[in-house]
Amino acid sequence: MCWSPPVAASAVREQFLVAQAQHWGIKVHRNFESVEVRIVFPCGEMQNKQDLETITPQGILLAKEQLLQRRTCALATFPFAQQIPISQARRYLSRDTGCMVLDDNGDGSVSLVQANVVDLNDGWYEGSKKVIVEGGDDLNAALLSALGPDAWQTVSIDPQAIRHLRNLAKKMFGEMADEQPVMICARQYQSQGLVFVGQSEDIHLFLRSEAVRKEFGITDWTQRGYTAPDRKLSYFNLWPRDIEVELGAWDEMITMYRDCDARTLTTVQPLSQFKRERQLGDEILDATGCLADGNCQASGCAKPAQHTLVGMLLMIMMVLVVLATMVVNKKHEVMPVQVNTKCRSAIGPMNSNLPLEAGIVRLFTIRGQRPEKAEGGVIRGLAGATASNLHVLAAQVAISQKTHHQRCAKFSSQSRQQWSLEKNYCEEMLDL
Repeated sequence: MCWSPPVAASAVREQFLVAQAQHWGIKVHRNFESVEVRIVFPCGEMQNKQDLETITPQGILLAKEQLLQRRTCALATFPFAQQIPISQARRYLSRDTGCMVLDDNGDGSVSLVQANVVDLNDGWYEGSKKVIVEGGDDLNAALLSALGPDAWQTVSIDPQAIRHLRNLAKKMFGEMADEQPVMICARQYQSQGLVFVGQSEDIHLFLRSEAVRKEFGITDWTQRGYTAPDRKLSYFNLWPRDIEVELGAWDEMITMYRDCDARTLTTVQPLSQFKRERQLGDEILDATGCLADGNCQASGCAKPAQHTLVGMLLMIMMVLVVLATMVVNKKHEVMPVQVNTKCRSAIGPMNSNLPLEAGIVRLFTIRGQRPEKAEGGVIRGLAGATASNLHVLAAQVAISQKTHHQRCAKFSSQSRQQWSLEKNYCEEMLDL
């Protein structure tokens, strides 16, 4: 069971997460419907001391698990056949021990069994609908009879997926695995949580905020993803242990959502794999909860006028940020040197008693740098400079200064927005 916060606190948390996600270009959906089907091989009576590796089609090693010392222990995998690129599989196949969940087909493709160790009396398997599969049974007919005619989508089982699972079981337990029947477990449910859809890189930046990680039950932020408490620890393990969850390739579309039955409370999944079993709900267009149908009243929004007011306030804030940026840039422009004699600019005094180095000294002063002096008071690096060199140096400094202020202004604007969101979130949580 997942703990649910009070309604008021939940609304504040939801608005905060939606605003933070949309800041990084991540789409947020409310709810999803799911029909989960797993092919299960019961192995409670069998013995094997090898660890089962759970590898994704992207080549990411999710976990290494030992078989449970229980009669209800089983291996579970997806109802569709999976493959992994040879470039990602080579590092596993080249080991001395090889890899039990991978099979090189010899034609450049590698078959994958993304299996997990499960307990049939725990989690969603306990209340799922189960069907024993015999050799001559119609798999899809058996599944449809278990789910009933009200399933929101047509679910099918690939016989090749069952064959791959049997091959894995034979590697682990020998010939006796052929005598064990295979089972199908299925459930249909609707999740009430939020689903975040975006590229792995954007999700990674989204989780950089400590306040966001706290809401997802994530311990820390890593270079490849995040760490979170392992929720499948044995009863004899008294100390909590964190495991790392990798997000995959930066340009891959993934989904992130809360799953009380997963190994970590917050789980990620490739979008293509997610859509095989789940159907996304309505997209949330803004942090106030307005949905993608464009009708706030139909979406349960009691005050649609607030959206217009919020939009106007955001526009005003953007204008103020732009004006502030212009003022900062104007303040740090390279101004002409004001002297009693005629002087063209700070980089080239004309008809003046000032030495040629005076303009460059002023230019360094504007940039906040202190020019070094050698013996005799001569500016180091400028004593032997020519007029042409000084003009080139001044132009380079001016360009660097402009680029520097543009980057600073952009970063400052994004930082102020993110800091404002986190500050408002903390204040609202304290009021609750």
